[in-house]
Amino acid sequence: MDRRVTPRAKLGITTALLTLVLSPNLVVPAAADSFRRGEYITIRGHVTSLDGAPLAGVTVLLEPSRRAFRLSKMFQPKHRREQTDRLQIPTVSGGDGVYSFEWRWDPYYNTFELAIAVPRESGDQKSYEVLHRTDFTDRMMDGSPVEVTLEVEDPSRLSATRPWSPTTGGAPPPPSFEAPRPPAGTSGSAAITDTADAEAKSSDERRILDEMGSPDQIDSHQRLAGLETSWWYFEEGKVYHFLNSELSQVMHFDPIPSPDG
Repeated sequence: MDRRVTPRAKLGITTALLTLVLSPNLVVPAAADSFRRGEYITIRGHVTSLDGAPLAGVTVLLEPSRRAFRLSKMFQPKHRREQTDRLQIPTVSGGDGVYSFEWRWDPYYNTFELAIAVPRESGDQKSYEVLHRTDFTDRMMDGSPVEVTLEVEDPSRLSATRPWSPTTGGAPPPPSFEAPRPPAGTSGSAAITDTADAEAKSSDERRILDEMGSPDQIDSHQRLAGLETSWWYFEEGKVYHFLNSELSQVMHFDPIPSPDG
């Protein structure tokens, strides 16, 4: 049998390799392709000491992010797996050490971590000192609810922790995700710009306003955990959700062209 590679086959192999090499990013597959966009996933568990005692009032961060291989850095092992667009969604463990999140599935995010953190505030700037991270991406494959126990090696380091929210659990699920159709003539309107400027009270809102400009549409809903505001950017295919003016989630959808052309 003639096992020689024909010139046509060589050309096909070469083209495929060049496509891989020239591609700036190879995205890691999502953790659970079986989830539907906008489907709610419960992520919950206990915060305990190493001996199993429950720890109350501990700040827990849900940190979804997007991880991709950068072939342009394939010879730099520390950088070729790039992690971007990391969100930090906080909650506080209850008296029995229980924490809970409701995450709306967005296939854009393919890496999921939980972090034990200490909140830090400087003026109106809020940040978190992360003490420990747990990657639970593989557990997302098992479906909802996702149970993750978080152990704190040294509880004394949590002495500076202050509750970020008056609630001890994650915010209740908002309505199912669906990108609305932008009304004609609203994109970039003075009314939307004035509303966004007036509502940009937090550092998160001001940052998004600086990065993205005025949203095409703003929706507000009163939840049990507070006021949720959604900023829609139709042409970019993004909606930013704020809970009590703090960024809680970014969702992606197919971009919608402006009706004005």
